[in-house]
Amino acid sequence: MSFYLLKEYTHTHTDVSVCCLHKAIKIKSNKVLRIKTEKISTNFNKVLS
Repeated sequence: MSFYLLKEYTHTHTDVSVCCLHKAIKIKSNKVLRIKTEKISTNFNKVLS
């Protein structure tokens, strides 16, 4: 019984960790994307002016 509980706990725990990791990666890539977009638009504005 205790083994089963441990297994369940570990399983949910890893799921949560993986979920958090995915969120962190998503946030990080969104930030990078936004910075890149800002850089591109700044360069574009320089070209236009």
